[in-house]
Amino acid sequence: MPAEGGDAVQVTRNGGFVVEESTDGRTLFYTKSDTTSEVWSMPMTGGDESRLFDGADNRMFAVASRGIYYIRKAAPPTSSTIGYFDLATGATRVLGTINKPLYWGLTVSPDGRRLIYTQTDSITSDLVLVEGFK
Repeated sequence: MPAEGGDAVQVTRNGGFVVEESTDGRTLFYTKSDTTSEVWSMPMTGGDESRLFDGADNRMFAVASRGIYYIRKAAPPTSSTIGYFDLATGATRVLGTINKPLYWGLTVSPDGRRLIYTQTDSITSDLVLVEGFK
């Protein structure tokens, strides 16, 4: 839907789940469902969609000016890799490993110097017995 108002316009043809816009506003990057690891792209003005790469766990990619950072969870579930897809060359490379459980979300800082992701350091629950409750 245009920011200045008007009718909504369908952009994707075959679905879209997690969506990010390019930094120049000309390209849409997305996954097609909550179970896919493929990242697709298409022009914001409409047109054909293109499969870019496979490997980004859903909700775990961030678009920068020259590429896409992504997280791929590995076995055991507490280990994940951070990868980078170069938009100019189409090459992917592994940047590092995270040895903590992750939650949804990945973003890159506006200056492109930092990645921000959610990490679960601990999951705890307290069991409380309440006696004489009325």
